[in-house]
Amino acid sequence: MNRLFLLPILAAGCAADSAPDCATATEHVAACYGDEVASAFAETCTPEAAATAMDDACGSVEEGKEDSFTTQILSPPVEQFKYGSIGADKLGLPAVLMKALPLVCSDLLPAGTDPRNQPYTAFGLIYETGHDLPIGFSTRRLPIIGTQLVGNTCSVCHTSTVRETPSSPRTVYYGAPNIRFDLQAYNQFLFGCITDPARFNSTNLNRAFDQLHVSGLDRLLAYSTPLIRAFVSDLQTKIDAVVTDGPWGPGRDDATSSP
Repeated sequence: MNRLFLLPILAAGCAADSAPDCATATEHVAACYGDEVASAFAETCTPEAAATAMDDACGSVEEGKEDSFTTQILSPPVEQFKYGSIGADKLGLPAVLMKALPLVCSDLLPAGTDPRNQPYTAFGLIYETGHDLPIGFSTRRLPIIGTQLVGNTCSVCHTSTVRETPSSPRTVYYGAPNIRFDLQAYNQFLFGCITDPARFNSTNLNRAFDQLHVSGLDRLLAYSTPLIRAFVSDLQTKIDAVVTDGPWGPGRDDATSSP
């Protein structure tokens, strides 16, 4: 992982009355899992969390960081294609935030979108029954903290549906180009929502989290943390790198210019 945050800054997020324990625990988390995870841990550290962190052995120094971000290979192989991580979720968006954004920024969604029911179909993404996130999104659990991060996989752009007639049910084809996915509009929604303090603020997020029954660290870490800052920075870099000579529309992606 990239070493983005310095330990003295990490420890500053600990509560004053438990600073020594939190500082030690934060150093331990950083040694095991990297500074990004440690930074998020420090901002919500409590004596109980510090004790839990210090009890985590995390493997050897050589293996700890790598093992902490190893994800399970899904089976059968088609499940790996649909939801298996390719590493994008290491700088991903908290899963609870992915679900909350359509509620927080419903006015930025295409007209007619239901922000509570498969909202990302508005951008051409495909949901399966029993899944909260569309095909093409993997999740990664942060060690110790437990928060789930979400990232894209190849299948987000390479899964499509076909109907024999306008009234026929859709048949899913894996590997086919997703000609309905408007990637530019999707990125503009995410970036426009998260970077707008009039929308993306604790009041609106708490209201959305109440509706989604989100609590605990998931709720605390989903706003104004290094996790969000790293995601926004990465997304900004990608947006700045692509060709913007007009709207792309569905089914188009300037993949060659993306870093």
